Amino acid sequence: MRLNLLGNETKKQIKQKTIALELINGAIFLALAIVIATTAMIAAEKCLAHRLNIIGEKESSAEEIRVENINGKMRQLTQVQDGYVKWSTVLKTVIALVPEGVKLNSLALDKNSGRLRLAGQANDRADYLNLENKLGDSILVEKVNAPVSNLLHQNDVAFTLEAFLRLAQ
Repeated sequence: MRLNLLGNETKKQIKQKTIALELINGAIFLALAIVIATTAMIAAEKCLAHRLNIIGEKESSAEEIRVENINGKMRQLTQVQDGYVKWSTVLKTVIALVPEGVKLNSLALDKNSGRLRLAGQANDRADYLNLENKLGDSILVEKVNAPVSNLLHQNDVAFTLEAFLRLAQ
């Protein structure tokens, strides 16, 4: 059994208020859910960004170390290449400057200073002077030092001389 003490108009108002309260509660619940989800997404984004930065720093520092090592090796190779002189070509050129009447007994080369020491025997003074002039005129030789004692004998001239090479620096 049901008692209906309220009028239709009052019932309608109560029903409308109940629906309005349910809609308001639903909207509040939906807004609260959106705020919570948005907050969680922002926090996750910041956390991921932080972790990506940490990973990026670790990877980039490892890559930077590898690049620095490679650059160091390249600098060393460049230094070696800059100091390289093809000595076989230098020696061939020096030997080609020796005239017919001259025999070399000793040829010493100091690659650090570019000093070339020659000792040998010339048939006569003219052959020796020819050697000294060829060395002095060569683009390979910067300076020739020869003792006066090389000129004491007319024939069978035993000589020693020192020349400084022009080496590409």
